[in-house]
Amino acid sequence: MIDLKSLIREVPDFPKPGINFYDITTLLKDPAGWRATIDSLKEPYAGVEVTVVVGIEVRSVFFA
Repeated sequence: MIDLKSLIREVPDFPKPGINFYDITTLLKDPAGWRATIDSLKEPYAGVEVTVVVGIEVRSVFFA
């Protein structure tokens, strides 16, 4: 099992003190990590007939 949290880069105190920014580009660049992410997102819906998917877009990063 892949530790997905270890593939996400944390930038402390960005953009200001007390706020941590989590950069997922390190996860996106890791093929095994990305596959594990997709698998974990789809697992709850195995065997369910999905008819509609809604995608959320934030700053040009989208998941659907």
